Amino acid sequence: MFGSRTSSQRSRERIAKYTYRWKSSKEAFVAWDSDKKEEIELPSKAILIPLTSTMMITGSRARGKGSSTHYTNVYSNEFTNFDSDIVTVIENDSFDGTKTEIVKGVYSPTVKEAISDLPYANFTKVLYCLYDGDVVRLTLRASSLRPWIEFENKMKEKHINLYKGHAIKVVGVNDGSFGAVQFKTPEFGATEISSKEDAIATETAIEVENAILRNLQASGVAEAPTEVPTTAPEPTTASEEISLEEIPF
Repeated sequence: MFGSRTSSQRSRERIAKYTYRWKSSKEAFVAWDSDKKEEIELPSKAILIPLTSTMMITGSRARGKGSSTHYTNVYSNEFTNFDSDIVTVIENDSFDGTKTEIVKGVYSPTVKEAISDLPYANFTKVLYCLYDGDVVRLTLRASSLRPWIEFENKMKEKHINLYKGHAIKVVGVNDGSFGAVQFKTPEFGATEISSKEDAIATETAIEVENAILRNLQASGVAEAPTEVPTTAPEPTTASEEISLEEIPF
């Protein structure tokens, strides 16, 4: 599935078919379908089998004024180790065709300190899952990251390993607020899967992790998220952000 011929000019592999992010206004995880040129929603009853996870920095910010206002993509390569992986944070402005390096270094302390003053850059957990036979990614940031952390901690208290014999799903939507700002957050749940499904997921996870490693060893900088760069992102407020000091991993 992820095989490729080796060459001196190594390119990054696109591992996941879709990259989903939580969209409060739609109360759903959404992704950009580059073939259909439209936003698609993850079905509310979708069952996703967790494979592995990484971390990255993602976000966007407004550029220009008035009718020339547009939004850039802010992103980094994926990384798995706070102390040794080199993280490069890029701002990609497809409107004027420029790419700017914001910071480069190990996450802690170099990148962590640099993005602490950037309200448009968010620590993001990237969860690779098997869904309907395809590998997809959930990017958990802002209003979807805290619910995920709380869910993971709850599963650990119950001695449930989400990466063995289990799948996840969105079981509800909760209200969030900060002052006058209202938003929605996902509520996660777990369900058991068959031994056959678990075996397939384990094999796929090995392929995914090998592909992630090859990407880390290749260019070191991720491709821009497949989204519409000129579309305003979901409004993010201080209430939806989680301080990097609060992240327990």
